Amino acid sequence: THAHVTNGRDQVADPIRMHAKSMSSNGLRLVLSGSPTPAAMLLPSRRLRALSPAKAAALDALEVCASGMATAEKLAQRLAVDGGAALIVDYGRDEPYGDSLMAIRDHKGVGILEDPGSADLSAWVDFSALRQAALEAVPSSRLSGR
Repeated sequence: THAHVTNGRDQVADPIRMHAKSMSSNGLRLVLSGSPTPAAMLLPSRRLRALSPAKAAALDALEVCASGMATAEKLAQRLAVDGGAALIVDYGRDEPYGDSLMAIRDHKGVGILEDPGSADLSAWVDFSALRQAALEAVPSSRLSGR
């Protein structure tokens, strides 16, 4: 699950009439949910608390990956009990993103609402969010990377 949150509301796909301006050719567009969703009420505030005030103020939107943070928490808890190490490899940065959701078809970027189901959806990993989740779950976690 990947949420793109703006002003406390998730962006969601919405079928609309063909005469609207900001839409894909199939009549879909991204709109804000009518009210804050459970994910939008919980995760962004948790993420923003971990950022410096300047970094938080500079964001106009924030992507939060609930499943990524939950996985980091579970890994930290498991390693605290059983020992060992974890290696997380993906593409991303050590900072939050505002809008990294993309669709990829035939090794090329395409619109995320263009022909749904015909492309892979992907988003960049915010490694600082994974670090935050692991440290909140097990404060004694030893983490490295960059």
